[in-house]
Amino acid sequence: MLGVIFNKSLQEKLQWLLLLAIIFFIFLILAAAGLLAFDKIYQDKIYPTIYVGDIYLGGLTVEQAKELLNKQIDQIGQTGIIFSYKNSRATVRPVLSSTNADLAVEIISFNSDKTAGTAFNYGRGHNFFLNLKNKLFLLFAKRLSLDLSINQDQIK
Repeated sequence: MLGVIFNKSLQEKLQWLLLLAIIFFIFLILAAAGLLAFDKIYQDKIYPTIYVGDIYLGGLTVEQAKELLNKQIDQIGQTGIIFSYKNSRATVRPVLSSTNADLAVEIISFNSDKTAGTAFNYGRGHNFFLNLKNKLFLLFAKRLSLDLSINQDQIK
């Protein structure tokens, strides 16, 4: 009698273990299918929730992202960048121009091509696990910086 009860208990445990294994593999297959579908949808587009500053780039192609970034860069060129320190404020334009066009000096140069490329390549590297981690972090907003270089001597 004890052997029958023991076998029945062991059999129930094995059934539960089998059920858990089946559920785990179904979940794994669904997750892999979801990841493949996600990659297919965003094959030629920047992944969602990616921003450069306050500019949303998710769902855009690299060319569309560059165009949008260039519009913002042009606006910065027209209005300038306001620097504040204590009670002093100064507006600096990225390009200082003069009456002679040859004397124009670029103080801040923006690289929209590199920035759009960085946004597109987020989660698309050579390391599968790093890509997977980055895609999971896309559940939250990912803010990237605009690639720029500053001529510090000219700013001073």
